[in-house]
Amino acid sequence: MKTEILVQIGGLYHIGFGILHLSFPKLFKWKKSLVSLDKSNYALIYVMHIYLMCMFFLLGSIQLFNPSEFLNNSLGTYLLSSFSLLWLIRAGLQIKYFKLKEKSSIIRLIIFLIGSLLFLSTIYFH
Repeated sequence: MKTEILVQIGGLYHIGFGILHLSFPKLFKWKKSLVSLDKSNYALIYVMHIYLMCMFFLLGSIQLFNPSEFLNNSLGTYLLSSFSLLWLIRAGLQIKYFKLKEKSSIIRLIIFLIGSLLFLSTIYFH
């Protein structure tokens, strides 16, 4: 498999998370469940969430349409390493805050670890 394809798969991975996050306000009933927060904290949740979605879409589109840029210079390798580390950290946070008591939490952990391995394998196979 060409490593450019792995970079593009990583782009789809990030875009997929962006799409998934579009559903979070309704999925988690934020209008009701966040009502007890003061206005600043309520706004902070939305602002950070929108920013995270934008980052997923931006990073994913760069990977999808410019995969060679990640493979032909040290900055690209650094970014791929960083993506791997960030998804590994996200997996660790899953364990710390969700305790893996439910099957869905374990599935999310596996998905985050797959992301970490995807970006790491892109570097390894290059």
